[in-house]
Amino acid sequence: MRSRIAQLATLAIVPIASTAHAAVWEFDWNAPAPLPGGSVSNSAGTIKAVNGAYDTNNEILTWDVTVAANTTDAISLVLSSGPNPKNNPGQYAQFFYDGNALTVYGYNGKNNSSSWEDGNGDGSDGDADRIASSLVDNSFVMELSKTQSGADRVFHMKLDVSDINAHSPAFPDPDGEPWEGAQFGENLGIWMHTFDRPPKGFGRGTKYDDGWLERWDFKKEGWLDTTNSITTPTPGSIALMGMGGLLLVRRKRNG
Repeated sequence: MRSRIAQLATLAIVPIASTAHAAVWEFDWNAPAPLPGGSVSNSAGTIKAVNGAYDTNNEILTWDVTVAANTTDAISLVLSSGPNPKNNPGQYAQFFYDGNALTVYGYNGKNNSSSWEDGNGDGSDGDADRIASSLVDNSFVMELSKTQSGADRVFHMKLDVSDINAHSPAFPDPDGEPWEGAQFGENLGIWMHTFDRPPKGFGRGTKYDDGWLERWDFKKEGWLDTTNSITTPTPGSIALMGMGGLLLVRRKRNG
């Protein structure tokens, strides 16, 4: 009997540990639902839905943004494990995607889109902390698209962010907070901006040089910001939690 109890105890520990480290966390927001701890601006197109997932075991990030009426040309994105990324330099990656290329830089913490040219946020350019570019090496890209769904525009990214999470920032956080990259768990902080320009906006939009941004210039800008948004584990993760709990109950009964 004792050996049986020991066996159950061992089995009980494994699913719980696996759940803690292998859960897939999801975030789903659809307008006009409230966004606790957050705010939305539709200045560059009405944001209809934001859906994301993070696989903590495989370090795979999925992010989808749906905007109404074909009005949004590009997005930028910074994610955290809870705090609003804004004003937190040297901890997170910033994504810039215009439908043509995806480039990733160390986020300088500023309330603007300057990270691609100003890595330390001192107002001068030429010191970007370059992490990844789909034009240089797209091995981190699993799926990437900017498509039309009826009258809506949909941005979709599915990325292997393991190298991004392992990046050593060129400009670490002055307060000593560790680099996270692009990951989240049961809490999520979002600093996402949407961009639009007029069809005849000569000189606006994006431009690349050697695979990296040389220009990010748009007339209209919107956003979706959150702090400590609650995510949910996928059904598979919940099943693991239930299995771990069941084994613990069996252990108590046999004891």
